[in-house]
Amino acid sequence: MVAQDVIEATARVLDGAPPALADLAVAHLGEAAPGLLREDPWALLAVPGVRPEQADAFARAQLGPAARPGDPRRGRGLVAWLLERAALDGHTVVPARKVRAALAGCGVPDPAAAVATALEDGRVLEFTLPEAALPEQVGDAPGDAAGAEQADERLLALDRYAMAEDTVAESVARLLATAEPWPGGLPGRIGSGAPARLTDAMAGHGVVLARYAGRYGELVRAVGALAQAAAVPAALITPTAAQEPLDGLSDACVPWSLRRWFAERAGGLRDAASEPRVIVLVEAHALDVATAGALLESTPDGCRVVLAGDPDQLPACGPGRAFGDLVESGACPVVDLDGPGDGCATPLARLAAGVRAGELPRVEDPQRRLVVVPARHAGEAVHRVVQLVTDSIPRALGIPSDQVQVLTPRHRGLAGTRGLNAALRDALRSGDPAGPAPGPSVGDRVVVTRTLPGAGLVAGETGVVTLRDEAGLVVQFADGSVEVRGALVRQALRPGWAISVPRATGSCWPAAVAVLPGEAAGSLSRALVLTAFTRGVRHLSVVHAAGRALAHAVAREEGRRRLTRLRHLLRAEYGL
Repeated sequence: MVAQDVIEATARVLDGAPPALADLAVAHLGEAAPGLLREDPWALLAVPGVRPEQADAFARAQLGPAARPGDPRRGRGLVAWLLERAALDGHTVVPARKVRAALAGCGVPDPAAAVATALEDGRVLEFTLPEAALPEQVGDAPGDAAGAEQADERLLALDRYAMAEDTVAESVARLLATAEPWPGGLPGRIGSGAPARLTDAMAGHGVVLARYAGRYGELVRAVGALAQAAAVPAALITPTAAQEPLDGLSDACVPWSLRRWFAERAGGLRDAASEPRVIVLVEAHALDVATAGALLESTPDGCRVVLAGDPDQLPACGPGRAFGDLVESGACPVVDLDGPGDGCATPLARLAAGVRAGELPRVEDPQRRLVVVPARHAGEAVHRVVQLVTDSIPRALGIPSDQVQVLTPRHRGLAGTRGLNAALRDALRSGDPAGPAPGPSVGDRVVVTRTLPGAGLVAGETGVVTLRDEAGLVVQFADGSVEVRGALVRQALRPGWAISVPRATGSCWPAAVAVLPGEAAGSLSRALVLTAFTRGVRHLSVVHAAGRALAHAVAREEGRRRLTRLRHLLRAEYGL
C-alpha cells in the first residue's frame, strides 16, 4: 500500500487539482509520482480522465514560458494518450500515420519527432504488418485505426498491450506443443453431434475453440464427462461469478471464476497433484487480451484448453479481441456447436435467435419471462426501471431486487449508468444516506471496472460493500470477499445497480432489465442488443424508449472492427 505521505506530496505538486487526482496519479505513476510530475508535467496524461488541455495548463503552471507545444515531453505524453484513447475503443495498435495526424491537430510542430521520442522511451512500440493482416474496413479517427491501405503499415502500440498479445500467442503455441496423451489412452467419444466433435478435437490438440449460440451447458457437461472418463481433473472457468446454474456437471469438473483462479495462483495455493489437466473457459469472447494472456500464461504445460465463446455478442469491454483473433488465425481447431435447438421454445431464446438473424420477433409469453415496457422518454424510462427493480419483478416473479441487474448502453444521460445508479440508490436505500466521504458506503452495490489479478479484482464482477474504513473497503462478491484499499477504490470500482452493456459481457443474472433510451440510439448495434437481451437467465424486462432506432440497429450489419496484432502473430507462428 502506498504511503500517505506520497499521496500528500503528489497533492502538493498538483496544487489546486481535485484531491482524488493525487490518488489516481500515484496509482498510475507509482511512488515516484511527485518527482516525475515536477520533472515532466505531461506525465499527468497517463492518469485516466486527464485531457491534453488540462495537462498543458498544469505544465504552464509548473514551467511558465518554458512550456511549449513542441516540448519533447509533451509529444511523448500525447502519443501515449492517443494510444490509450484507441484502447478505449478496443484497439491494441494504431497506424503511425494516424497518430502523426492527431499530433498535428494537437499543435505538435514535428509529429514524427514526437513519435520517435515515444519509441525511445520504450512505453510505445512499433510494428510493421502486411496489408492482409489488417481489417478491410476501418474509420478515419486515430481511435478507429483508420485507412490501412498501404502494403506495409507501420503500427504503434502501448508496450503492455503488445506484450499481452505476445503472451497469448506464446501461450497458445506452448499449449499446442505440450499436450499430453490421455492417461490410459483415449477415453473414446462422448455423446454425439457437437459434443462428440468437440471431444474428438480435444483428443489431438492442446487448444480447441468452440463457437456457440445460446447457453453453454451441453458443452460443459460434455467436457466434464470426457475428463471423468480420462480420470483427469478439469476446471470450468467463467469470466465472473455471476453465471447461470449448471445441472449435471461432472464431479471431475470444478467451477472457478476468473477472480478466484487468479487469487489462488497469486497466493501460491496451488497443489500440483490437483492442477486441472482440462480447462474450459466459457464466454471467452468477454476476455480482453491482457486477461486472456494472464489466464493462458497461468495454465500449466500439458493442459488441454477449450475456449468457448459467442462471436455474435459484444467483444471484451477492454482492448483486444483475443477469441476472435484466435478463431480467425487458423492456429487451433474450431468447433461450431449446435444452436439452441429446442431451447428456442423459450421466449428468451426465440428473442435472441431473432436478433442474431437481424430481426426483432414479436414474442408472446403468458408466464412473463419476457416483458417489454414502452417509455416515451428517458425520464419515464428511469421511472419504469425503478418500478421493475423495487416492486414488479420481486412481487410477480419472486426474484429479489439484489438479483436483478440493470443494463444500459452508455454512462452519460438521464438513463445512462450514472443517472440510473442515482435513482436506484435512492429507491433501494431510502433512509440510508451515503457516507460522509465520497465513494461507496456499506450496503452499496459496486461493479469492478479494471482487471487487476494481483488485487483479486476482475472487470465485470458485481458485489456489495460490507466494510468501509480509512484504509478502503471490503467487497463481498458471489464467490468470496476482497479488500480494496487506497486508490484502487476510485480506480477500479463504480456503482453497480446499473452497469453498461459492454461491462455486462460475460456475466448473467437471474433477472435483467435492459434499458434502451432514445438518447443512446447512436450507440445501439446488433451485438449490443443481443448481449443485453441474453443477460437474464429467468427473466428479461426491456424498457424501450429508442423507437425505430432499435429495429434499425438490429437489422444493420456491423461496420467497424478492432485493429489488433494477435491474428498476425499467430499466423506468423504457424506459417498460415
